[in-house]
Amino acid sequence: MYNITIENVSQRDAGLYKITAGEKETEIYLFEIKDSPICAVVGDNLTFGWFYNQQGIQRTLRVIHPNQGIMMLLHQTNSPKIKNIFQHRIQYSGDILQSYMSFTLLNVNLSDAGLYTIETLHGNTIPGRKELIVNGKHGNVVKRT
Repeated sequence: MYNITIENVSQRDAGLYKITAGEKETEIYLFEIKDSPICAVVGDNLTFGWFYNQQGIQRTLRVIHPNQGIMMLLHQTNSPKIKNIFQHRIQYSGDILQSYMSFTLLNVNLSDAGLYTIETLHGNTIPGRKELIVNGKHGNVVKRT
């Protein structure tokens, strides 16, 4: 096992890292700083990610955009704002199972600011809503009923 240290981590360091050792290759995701909003400037492409516990891979996830409502379904998006939908299941020793999902929001603008939610098609919200601040502005967040 090798340890990698990234000093002075900021939001811009979050993302998918590829590690290669000889012919072996693995990918790890450096998650957002806990309990901290994700920051972006207008025009950025920004990757969001969630870890969540589950009993199996859930392929019916959807993203709730704070101002545009349902934005995409996992693997079924034709939105010009979304790309690189990624889901990975992580099996720890024992029975602990986690999944990770991410997507990239393209060409961020002020109307993208706000609180994002990922939920299943059955309406179960996956814990860990993410707040996106664009150019220092919080979005107008409408609570869903």
